[in-house]
Amino acid sequence: MEFLQPFLSALAAVPDFVPLIILPALLSMAAVLFCLFGGRKGYPVAAIFLGGIAFAMTAAKDISGGFAYMGCFFALAAALSALFFIPVPKREKRVSREERMYEKFHADLAATCPIPPKVEKFSEPQTTAKESGMELGHAEQLLERLKKLPLSPSDRLEVDVLARSLDLYREKPLSEEELSMLNDCLAAALKLTAKYQL
Repeated sequence: MEFLQPFLSALAAVPDFVPLIILPALLSMAAVLFCLFGGRKGYPVAAIFLGGIAFAMTAAKDISGGFAYMGCFFALAAALSALFFIPVPKREKRVSREERMYEKFHADLAATCPIPPKVEKFSEPQTTAKESGMELGHAEQLLERLKKLPLSPSDRLEVDVLARSLDLYREKPLSEEELSMLNDCLAAALKLTAKYQL
C-alpha cells in the first residue's frame, strides 16, 4: 500500500471545488452534448468515468464522504439522463454541390425527353418437332435398340440423356434454339448408331 500513498496524497491535495463544481459541470456539459449530437449510448460511459474520478478525489480525504458524494453524483447523472427524452429537432442533411447539379439537370432532362413507351418483349414463333418435320419415333426406336447392346458406360449415359431429351421435346412448342438443340440430339443418336453399326 505504500506505493499508493503518493497517488492518494496527490488526490487529497486537489481543491474541493474540483469534485464539487467542475466535475458536475463537466457531467452536465457532457449530457447536453450527447443529447444534441445523438450519443445516448456514450453518456453512461462518460458519467461512470467522471463519477470514478470524483469518487477517487473525495474518498482520498474521507472514505465515507466519498461514498456519499458518489451517490449524489450518480443521482445527478440519472437526473441529467432525462434530457434524452426531450425531442431535439433534426438537422437538415446537407446536399452536396454535385447532388444539386444532378437534380437540376435530371429535372431538365426529364422535362425535355419524355420516357418512351414500354415495348413488349418480342416472342419467337414456336412450333412442335412434328410440325418442323422431325420424326422422333424413328430416333426413339434407334435409342431402344442401342439400350439393348453392351454399351460403354459413357455411351449408356449419353443414350439415357438423349432419350430424356426426346421425351422432353415431344409435343412441346419449341423455339428456334430448342429446335437446334433437338437437332443436335438426333445427330448424336445417329453417331451412336453408326458407332455400334446398327
